[in-house]
Amino acid sequence: MIAGYPPPAVRWFKDGKLIEENDHYMINEDQDGCHQLILTSVILSDMGVYRCVAENYIGVASTKAELRVDISSSDYDTAEATETSSYVSAEASLTREQNLEGVESQAEEEQLPQILEELHDVFVTAGAPILKLQIKVKGMASCHFSSESSEMFNK
Repeated sequence: MIAGYPPPAVRWFKDGKLIEENDHYMINEDQDGCHQLILTSVILSDMGVYRCVAENYIGVASTKAELRVDISSSDYDTAEATETSSYVSAEASLTREQNLEGVESQAEEEQLPQILEELHDVFVTAGAPILKLQIKVKGMASCHFSSESSEMFNK
């Protein structure tokens, strides 16, 4: 869960590189402030560390999850496959930054972005049709992974 005021800007990264929207990665934000990173089809090269960063001028909050793809139980080409299990592990971090005068803002209506609930572990197999990483930044909001595939579940 994330909260912050002014509403934080949200960016998505994979292995430290900013994710740009394309045919494989879709980035959505709805009118309620719900942000999603959608992988249209999970493939072996999707393995890596995904980070969601929420930032406003008060500070920065981030959460990350490692995506591992299980190809042992799918129709995916396993010629060079060595992975036998898959999981997503999550870790959240929060940093407070000081303003130019070196004093933290005391305005009641301003709020540092905060991660109130970490991502949960999930399992996913290669070839899963859709993987969604979702975070909501307006008010009390949830972060979760979901899939249209029955082969992935929260743990």
